[in-house]
Amino acid sequence: MSLPPRFTLSSILHGMAPVVREAGRIALRHFRKASSEQKSDRSLVSQADREVERFLVREIQERYPEHAIIGEEYGESGNASTDFQWAVDPIDGTSSYLSEMPVWAVSLGLLNEGRPVLGIVYAPFLDEFYEASEETGAVLNGKPLSVPRPGPIDDNSPLLAFSTAWKKMRLRFPGKVWAHGSTAVHVATVAKGTVLGAICDPPRLWDIAAAEVIVRKAGGDLRFLSGQPMDTRRFTSKHKAPEAVVAAHPVFIEDLLSRIEWIAE
Repeated sequence: MSLPPRFTLSSILHGMAPVVREAGRIALRHFRKASSEQKSDRSLVSQADREVERFLVREIQERYPEHAIIGEEYGESGNASTDFQWAVDPIDGTSSYLSEMPVWAVSLGLLNEGRPVLGIVYAPFLDEFYEASEETGAVLNGKPLSVPRPGPIDDNSPLLAFSTAWKKMRLRFPGKVWAHGSTAVHVATVAKGTVLGAICDPPRLWDIAAAEVIVRKAGGDLRFLSGQPMDTRRFTSKHKAPEAVVAAHPVFIEDLLSRIEWIAE
């Protein structure tokens, strides 16, 4: 289904960018001061997560009342019959945020019939503002992004993984492997080209929707661990992806997949 005539993806991106920047400022005001509690799935949530999500949901509903919304903290709202759904992660990397680490982000994606078509990932502490849409390409702080073709892998080659990767997989990779704590930032960093790739624990829709658009529009690729194209239609707003996800340049992604052995049950 197409967008209403008064909207284009580029105009939506232009309109929502300052909203996400304000959401980042709200999160920054709480940084190093936010209280937290444990949710039923044992993950952490802070007062900042909830305040940022309420702000984003309110702004989306005012601008696009015909759209649906799925948020990490408050679930689904809006028009359930629409083809357009916003995926909201108010603070992707809450554990990092609460540990006063710098890598966390506000992530906002728009899906059309289950496919991400627009994404914004804002890491306020790093001053990194990623944005992309099917109409506009991918940019970081206003500069176009293009995933560079990787050179030979050596001891200094950088790769991003998730914090519990050491107990869920075996990785045959000679370089350096880091975990910063935010799926959205990990994947978006692939678009920036400062790492060879990123391996993500099976994500939820709000973790990956925005970053997927950014990487794809920068010329990167995303696959499930099985090698199949990463497709958000294979997991619902209430469930995780069926497999881990890998992001990299298209010429490297098969090589990276061959280096991963999943051992978690």
